[in-house]
Amino acid sequence: MPVVLLILALFGVFLLVHPTRMSPLPARPGRASANPYGVLVGFGTLNDSSVIRGIFAQVGGAGIGWVRTDFFWDLIQPTPQLFLWDRYDLIVSAAREHSIELLGILDYSALWASSDPAGKSDKYPPRKVEDFVRYVEATVHRYRGSVKYWQVWNEPDHDAFWAGSAHEYATLLVATYPAIKSVDPSATVVFGGLAQGGRHDPVFLEEVLSKCEAAGVGCFDILAFHTNFRGMREIRAQFAHNRRVLARRGLQKPIWITESSYTSDSRYQALAAYQGGEQGQARYLVDAISLGLALGAERVFWASMHDHEREEGPYAGSGLVRPSAQPKRAYDAYRTLVARGRPGSLPRSAVKESSRP
Repeated sequence: MPVVLLILALFGVFLLVHPTRMSPLPARPGRASANPYGVLVGFGTLNDSSVIRGIFAQVGGAGIGWVRTDFFWDLIQPTPQLFLWDRYDLIVSAAREHSIELLGILDYSALWASSDPAGKSDKYPPRKVEDFVRYVEATVHRYRGSVKYWQVWNEPDHDAFWAGSAHEYATLLVATYPAIKSVDPSATVVFGGLAQGGRHDPVFLEEVLSKCEAAGVGCFDILAFHTNFRGMREIRAQFAHNRRVLARRGLQKPIWITESSYTSDSRYQALAAYQGGEQGQARYLVDAISLGLALGAERVFWASMHDHEREEGPYAGSGLVRPSAQPKRAYDAYRTLVARGRPGSLPRSAVKESSRP
């Protein structure tokens, strides 16, 4: 092989193995969007540029300003020495093209790094925290200036998504938070999103805060929790519960709802005020998002953009659009809600439902 080609080949390997040496994508100009409306999009293994851009165009068509999506460790770093960026470069570039902000979720464990004894589950904590930190540093560096908000894991208080303890999640935050800040001091770190507004494991947040306090690390800048399928009265209780937990530690963190969800499938519409198929889902969306913002959430993300074609159960019909991208009534309701601007008062149905015993 000629010497010049050999040098170029070795340089390519160097960039692959040492991703933190690579230049980040071009930064997005201006400040983060003040638009409080978001949606969860599951891109998975999708790497078709035209389809990805079409999704962002449809999100933007509703006036939605934010997309929450996974930056899966296993897809970015499938082996310890290999980093793959093409798929996420497409996503980040499409978001920038359509002026949509990203909340990137840093999750789950790459199988080669998972502490699962069977080596089959990505929901176990990483065997070595430093492996997770390396993936985080590489990802944040790659998209520095384009992605300013990073969420560490998803629903770590729920064993379906985190097969570890509150102490182990706090250990992850203690290592990850300063790592993100060292790579991008302007980045904002978001808590993993408490399941059922923190009611799934009522002591989880308290235990994490205790560990972070003992370590002398802030651990996160924004507290996030999820209000999926909860009535308005319970959403109010979730806000009160989490603020009490923070207050006991002398903390006043901004709050984001990173999942608000309800189905259009009448078989799973358990709330009496929100039945009737697509109409019930659309009413719930307007009421739940309006209430979240009225209670002080800075951002609310609907979960999700698309119905889940290959799933059964309540979440299968929670999308704004069908798998074919055909809009549902919830999509139209969200577009109308966004057009009205941040709500100054609650819809009557939300007030009525909140007052039920």
